[in-house]
Amino acid sequence: MTLARPIPIDLSAAILSQIQAHGIATYPHEACGVLIGTDDATSRTIKRAIPVNNTWHTPQDRTKRFTLDPAEQLRIERSLDGTDAQIVGFYHTHPDHPAAPSAFDLEVAWGFYSYLIVRIDRNRAAETRCWLLDEGDGRFVEQMIDQKWGNVECEVWNVKSQI
Repeated sequence: MTLARPIPIDLSAAILSQIQAHGIATYPHEACGVLIGTDDATSRTIKRAIPVNNTWHTPQDRTKRFTLDPAEQLRIERSLDGTDAQIVGFYHTHPDHPAAPSAFDLEVAWGFYSYLIVRIDRNRAAETRCWLLDEGDGRFVEQMIDQKWGNVECEVWNVKSQI
């Protein structure tokens, strides 16, 4: 069974800027972090992005791989107890590579979560896309990113994009 069009994510310019800055600061290594937010029937709202250390076991491979520090992730999960927010996804960067999931990303993905990927090219953010795993067919489906930029609203959606 294939996912119907996934709900969009609402992402503020300020949060996106924070994620991009994290990616630029860690370049040429992959940056990673947790997306905190809430879901309703029509959208997923990202309220915070929390940077997490990339603890991939071989530092030289951190240019193309990441692992979230499990202790940090657990601390974040516990800090959300008693709130209406939850971990709704993860972000990471692709240094000098497209903002599309790699085979490795697919291998380690879980359903439900949004996967925001930012392409960083030579210390500048070049592209941002978001993906959701369709557990029915084991592929990523692109999620619309609804970005609020002052009085301008930009919507990015590519219905045919599937990996």
